[in-house]
Amino acid sequence: MLHGVDTIFCAHIAPELEVGEVVAEPTKLLSTTKIDFEFTGRAAHAGAHPQAGRNALLAAANAAINIMALPRHEDGMTRVNVGQLHAGEGRNIVPSHAWMEVEVRGENAAVNRDLAADALLRAQGAAMGYGVECRQKIVGEAIDFVPDPAISQLITVCARRARGCVKVVPYWPVNSSDDGTLLMRSVQDAGGKAGYFIVGGAFAGNAVKPAVDFDERALVTLYDTWTNLIVALLGNWR
Repeated sequence: MLHGVDTIFCAHIAPELEVGEVVAEPTKLLSTTKIDFEFTGRAAHAGAHPQAGRNALLAAANAAINIMALPRHEDGMTRVNVGQLHAGEGRNIVPSHAWMEVEVRGENAAVNRDLAADALLRAQGAAMGYGVECRQKIVGEAIDFVPDPAISQLITVCARRARGCVKVVPYWPVNSSDDGTLLMRSVQDAGGKAGYFIVGGAFAGNAVKPAVDFDERALVTLYDTWTNLIVALLGNWR
C-alpha cells in the first residue's frame, strides 16, 4: 500500500504534555514485540485424581514470573510486562488451559530481539517443567525510528502556524512504541522521507497521568498541523 509514497507523517496525542506543546522530533521510540502464549495441560479432579492432571495455570504463572525477571540490557533501555493471565476451569479442577499476554520493548531492534527470544525461551521452559504444551503467537510489533531532519524542520514550521500551538519542542523522549514506525521505515527504505510529531493534550492541573483521556483542544492543533503539512507538500503555501 505504501509503494511509491514519497513522504509519510505519523502523529500522536500525548496526555503527558501540556496543551499547546508540539514535539517536532520525538526520540526513543522503542522497538517492541507483543506475544500471546497459550498453555495446554490436562484436566483432572483435584480431589480424586490430582496426580493425573497437568497444571497449565502454574506453568503460566511460573512463566510470568520468569519473564518479568528478565535482566536489563547493557545496549539500551528495556521494558517488560505481563499484562494479562487467564486460566482454569473451576476450583476443584486441575487447570488445563491458560492464556497470557506479554510485551517486551527495547531501545533498538537488537535489544528487543534479545528480550523476545528470552521471553519465548522462559515460557517454553516453564511449560516443560510442568509437562504442558506452550504455543506462542506474535500479535504486534513496532521498531525504533529516526526521522528525516528536513521533515522535522517542516513539522516545526507547520506546527507554529497551528491554532493553539504555544511552543514547538525540538525533542522529547517518548519511551514508548508506535506501530506507525513500521509504515515510516517502509517508506524510508524505499527512498522516501518520514516524520513523526506529538501534540500535547494534558488536562490543566492534573498531577496524575491519565490512561487514555486528553484535553480535546489538542485536536484543533493536531488538525491544523496536518492541514499545514499537506498544503506545504502540495506547494500551495501562502
